[in-house]
Amino acid sequence: YPCGADKRFLEHFGIETEALEAFIRTGAGDAEIALWCLENAERKPAEVGPEYLRKILGPVAEDRRDYFNEALADMKKERPDLDFGGATNFNRMICIEEGHPIPELSTSA
Repeated sequence: YPCGADKRFLEHFGIETEALEAFIRTGAGDAEIALWCLENAERKPAEVGPEYLRKILGPVAEDRRDYFNEALADMKKERPDLDFGGATNFNRMICIEEGHPIPELSTSA
């Protein structure tokens, strides 16, 4: 945070950036921040449309591919202990790096 993807995510869910930044500065951990976001979002996860999910879980757009490939190469150098084979976009790359489950786009979305 605050990369471009974070800002687009916050905008999509109607989360005020300044309020979130103030909460983060309190020293809250990841779980507390996630709960805060759920409680303060104007749009709830159930309201997310399939187009948005396809956008964030699909392959990197052609115009961002070079940037992504550079970031992925840097991450592989920093974390040679991890398998980034499933990293087809920034969300997946971050999940792999942070040890989170890798989100999948369901066929029904």
